[in-house]
Amino acid sequence: MSILLIGYMNDSGHLIITRSLPVEDEAAVSAIVGELHDASAWAATFDEPTHKRAIQQAFEEYVRDEWERDPNTRLIDEVEHYEPSTD
Repeated sequence: MSILLIGYMNDSGHLIITRSLPVEDEAAVSAIVGELHDASAWAATFDEPTHKRAIQQAFEEYVRDEWERDPNTRLIDEVEHYEPSTD
């Protein structure tokens, strides 16, 4: 099983996660993502067993490089309010 994270990038460059869903296969991901009608929507699937690990992976893949240039850049988890590690 994988975790599908859904959210958006705000004007300040922060990745905001608003939904987290367990998904079994690509068909489920396609069906959910296909329902997103907001042009600013962001979605990614992570082969991780938990929301926290998916959030950490999202930080590593989508935020860390920018965070290293500007430590004010953040991934904001509005689902479980998990703060990813920057170590």
